[in-house]
Amino acid sequence: MAADILVVATPTWVGHMSSVAQRVLERLDGELSETDDSGRPLVAGKVAVAAVVGNEDGAPKIIADLFQGAVASTTATPAENAAHLARVLKANPYPGS
Repeated sequence: MAADILVVATPTWVGHMSSVAQRVLERLDGELSETDDSGRPLVAGKVAVAAVVGNEDGAPKIIADLFQGAVASTTATPAENAAHLARVLKANPYPGS
């Protein structure tokens, strides 16, 4: 919870993520129901990155599973996050942009 960035990296094996990545996802799912005094999920304001290695067709499904499990269940939250990020990037472009 102290980290601002979470990186989940997993190999793909027979179209599935590793058991360790699956356990991380299950624990994150439990955190989504925990909220602060304002009713926001405790994980709000955090950044998640997924990395899948392997040469199988399962990588797109694994990435979809990881991000579905790490994003709030409503479509409003990802939309608000995207709009906020767009404003931040407009004011502070990535270096070299």
